[in-house]
Amino acid sequence: MKRSSFLLAALIACAARSFADQIDLTMSNIWAYEGFAEGHLDHLPEAGEPGWTTLNPTMGKRTLLVREMGLPGLPPWSPADPFRKKPLQVTLLIPFEADLILLNASDPAVYFAHVGNNWEVYLNGRLIRSELFLDSKGNITRERSIRGELVAIDKRYLKAGRNILGIRIVGDPTDDRTGLGLNGPYLIGRYELLSTRNSEYVDLMLIGIYFFFALYHGILWFLRPRVKSYLYYGEGTLMLSLYLLSRTHTIVSLVQHTGFVMIVEYASLFLVVPIITWFFEFTISGRVSRFARGYLVAAAILTLPALFLRQEILLYAFLAVSVPAAFHLVFSVFLAPMSRTFTSRLNEAKGFFPFRVAGSFWQATVQNPAGQLLFAVAVLAATLVTDSLIVNGGGIPTYAKYAYLVLVIGTAGILAFDFMGMWGEAENLNASLGRKVDERTHELTQATENQKRLNNDFSAGNRRLIDAMAAAERDMNMAVSVQRGFFPQKPPAVKGWDIAFEFRPASGVSGDLYDFYVSGDRLDGLLVGDVSGHGIASGLITVLTRSIFYRSFAAGSKGSLGDILTAVNSELVKELTSVDNYLTAALIRLRNADIEYLNAAHTDIILRKRGSNAPAIVTPADIGDFKGPPLGREGLETRLKAMRFAMEPGDALLVYTDCIIETHGRGGRYGMERLLASFGSSTGTAARETLDDIYSDFKTFVAGNPITDDLTLVLLVRK
Repeated sequence: MKRSSFLLAALIACAARSFADQIDLTMSNIWAYEGFAEGHLDHLPEAGEPGWTTLNPTMGKRTLLVREMGLPGLPPWSPADPFRKKPLQVTLLIPFEADLILLNASDPAVYFAHVGNNWEVYLNGRLIRSELFLDSKGNITRERSIRGELVAIDKRYLKAGRNILGIRIVGDPTDDRTGLGLNGPYLIGRYELLSTRNSEYVDLMLIGIYFFFALYHGILWFLRPRVKSYLYYGEGTLMLSLYLLSRTHTIVSLVQHTGFVMIVEYASLFLVVPIITWFFEFTISGRVSRFARGYLVAAAILTLPALFLRQEILLYAFLAVSVPAAFHLVFSVFLAPMSRTFTSRLNEAKGFFPFRVAGSFWQATVQNPAGQLLFAVAVLAATLVTDSLIVNGGGIPTYAKYAYLVLVIGTAGILAFDFMGMWGEAENLNASLGRKVDERTHELTQATENQKRLNNDFSAGNRRLIDAMAAAERDMNMAVSVQRGFFPQKPPAVKGWDIAFEFRPASGVSGDLYDFYVSGDRLDGLLVGDVSGHGIASGLITVLTRSIFYRSFAAGSKGSLGDILTAVNSELVKELTSVDNYLTAALIRLRNADIEYLNAAHTDIILRKRGSNAPAIVTPADIGDFKGPPLGREGLETRLKAMRFAMEPGDALLVYTDCIIETHGRGGRYGMERLLASFGSSTGTAARETLDDIYSDFKTFVAGNPITDDLTLVLLVRK
């Protein structure tokens, strides 16, 4: 035990001695001269010698940029100045004492936390490293602004006692990369020990992780192009990996022109946040707002001037446009859906009020993707603020790259959770089906054994029962077949209109009905209705109602649409007096591009104008009397006045029953807002393509939940 303690203490002492042997250059006075003082590289200037400025030791607490040295003759600078200045030269002299340990070291070297833009390093007047690339006019042809640069020292140039380290700096005197841009460390010591400061294993590992996530989700999007959240997530993590890679010493050692690296750094920084904002919006709401689109355009525009303007001013501009984006992200993207979820769950919950509040808050935050993402963004924001303070002090950002890892893994987990949720639901459905099959098989086996114990009389009764059940099933199948035979099986081929419809009975016969009124190749009218209740009774009423509407529409072709609806109601009142069913309906009459429309307690129809992605409910400017009560009941004494509007080529009209907006998925009701968004976001031009987009979005939203109502969708597109 004592021997182990002794060895550990010895190792610690050796390590401490190694670091103690390093010379900290920030502890020395620095002599600065505007221009290249070639004759002074091996000795310090005399006190009061013209042109020289003595700078106090930085003590590792401030940067040593040329623009901050206060040298005479330098042009003034402002953070708001966007233009680059002609390169100037500055000479720095830093004295240090070389003891026997440094003189006997096998691999002496100088470590620069940062040095740029072009530069040379001299030791006692001898050149030991040159990163100077100038043309005949003194302009820089290749930028070399480097973080964590290690310069080997030729031992032949070292001498006992005082030595002079000379640094020749060439660059834009107003640029934040001209000079020593970080507060430290700046050391002289052994090359082997100093090289450990450039260890980037963790950073490269993080970059590899981000690039893997980008590639993986890019492949997922390629396989499923409709799931754009994979695309946005992959693009965002790709920009993040490029940004972090551009800040490594590894990439600077591979790309000799650091100006190109800087452009990549700023471009990826400007684009990563807007793209991630797109991902957040699409994941939470299923759409990308105009604000987010404008934010991305503004960020992309800022990358272009980086080729000829100072990048520093562009960073300030990016931060300026990011402030409203941050408020939009927090309040509109995160807090708004969380608030809606909280309010909805609180209204639906029952029990003791504090428990209801706590449960609703839990569902709105921990169990809500918006709350989960907000937590990860809050962690990232805290680390970004911390790193910004470090950078403003001349330090190196440390914490944000790990917070990005939390954000990347967290968001990937949400995508994976959604995928696994759908997969789990499918597995549960299969498992439930298997259990039901086993249960039914077991029940049939027991029933068979019981039947064997029964006498012949019971066997005969069972046969009669089976025959009755078969007859009932045949009757049901016949009823379904008869009902469907009354309804159009495909859209009519008419001039001037592209028509598509989707008819999905919940089970058996349907309580929905639809019909097209056609004269030759001309479309005269459209009916979509919904009978209350379910089952055979509702199905029979749809057949009866279709016939009444057909006769009344034909007979009233020259009269008003309100008279047609009144006549229909009069007949239905007589037919439905003995039952509790009633009917809602949307009746439309078409005369070329002019539309007449009446609504009997039915869902509102929706119109999307050509080239617009914002469809709207069809309603008059002043609420008129185009809406009436349900049909089949007394109370339609007044004549309704039809609403009239026109449709231009490319306009689309959606008529539907209430199933689509009343059905619940995991996020609540599908609702009118989502229906409008789905209709507006469809890129299809044909009626069938657009309707397929709407129905696909509806099925994705339902995600395995049972649909207990009949669904009817009819879409008319004006050619």
